[in-house]
Amino acid sequence: MSIFVFVINFIHSIAASIWIGGCFLMITISMSQKFKLIENYQSIFQTISFSLRELVSGSMILIFLTGIIMTIQKLSLVQTDTGYSIILGLKIILSLGIIFRIWQFRNSGYPKYSKNYLEWILGYNSFAIYGVLIFFLADLLENIV
Repeated sequence: MSIFVFVINFIHSIAASIWIGGCFLMITISMSQKFKLIENYQSIFQTISFSLRELVSGSMILIFLTGIIMTIQKLSLVQTDTGYSIILGLKIILSLGIIFRIWQFRNSGYPKYSKNYLEWILGYNSFAIYGVLIFFLADLLENIV
């Protein structure tokens, strides 16, 4: 059983690193002025973006599935209180919200927002911010127990 838990935790950690790293890589590339000086930067960006988007989306599916297994395993071992339940609920709601937004983006395209702050709150780049928030909530859950 401990090998199974180790493998699940390992897969979860690797997938989370790919997700956050991929999101930050795309943000860095999209904001880089030097990258925009390349002659065909838009086609290069689209190629990188498509490949990385598939990798990040796959890692998010792995995070979600392994997260379910880890949550069930953790809840079976610890006595939970109200604070733990609230933080876990926030983490689950945030995770489901991200999955819904990705599904929505894939079905309707990736919208562009007129204001930069809306792009950071609602756009594809917002997944990096929400990912860091989920990491923060996971750390809180570890420290509560």
